[in-house]
Amino acid sequence: LLDSPSATGAFRFVIRPTEATIIEVSATVFLRKNVQKLGIAPLTSMFFYGENTNLRPIDDFRPEIHDSDGLLIDTDTPGFTVSRDLPKLGYKGTESCEIHLYDVMVPVANLLGGAEGRGLQQVLSALEIGRLNVAARSVGIAQAAYDSALAYSRQREAFGQPISEFQAIQFKLADMATEIDAARLLTYRVAWLADEARAAGDPPQHHTLESAMAKLHAGETAVRVANEAVQVLGGYGLIKDYPAGKYYGDGRAAAVREGTSEIQRLVIARQLLGRG
Repeated sequence: LLDSPSATGAFRFVIRPTEATIIEVSATVFLRKNVQKLGIAPLTSMFFYGENTNLRPIDDFRPEIHDSDGLLIDTDTPGFTVSRDLPKLGYKGTESCEIHLYDVMVPVANLLGGAEGRGLQQVLSALEIGRLNVAARSVGIAQAAYDSALAYSRQREAFGQPISEFQAIQFKLADMATEIDAARLLTYRVAWLADEARAAGDPPQHHTLESAMAKLHAGETAVRVANEAVQVLGGYGLIKDYPAGKYYGDGRAAAVREGTSEIQRLVIARQLLGRG
């Protein structure tokens, strides 16, 4: 399926429990009820992860079973609609939208992994690499924000000298550079661990602690550095002709994606206490 011409991407969205039920009708999965999601568009296919999704005949469907399944759904499937775009503060390179699924018929062959009840496992198996991905993005956002602040501080003059000569600006630059370097090293460590795990054939969950640490620190570093970049630019930091505001929006999005900072702290604490 993932190699087919129509499977060029996937929606990522939030789903509330009990919003959808999936039952087997001959060789088709039937999504019942009107389901509303937050997704990323435009793409020609999507992943659907739903609760109560056991694939079984309608007379044998038991809604109390809370397994999750992943389905690949073509966006031209009848009953699939995109209702509206959702403008975001950051991450504007991927268009977000609201999608609706109503009486959508999906081939059972579109079940990801070919077995029931593996949806949650599939999602969790991607978390470690996902957190590494966001950590790396966060380092890039922070570095770009720092670079813009440093360049501006060297060319902007006040009281007869570049503002980079003032200690207040120097302290900001020093803190920004230090936090970025720490975030980068944490990210490199997770990347190295991921490579080692892959080479050894180990599951990615072997670096849960390190990936959560990297994502937490890098995400929050992106927010802090971008915020300081806006401060260094002053009023120009609020003008769209300058990139500082964009970096701030992207940094805020990075701190939320693949689990908020609060979730990362929870994951870290559980790992430290042996409860992961």
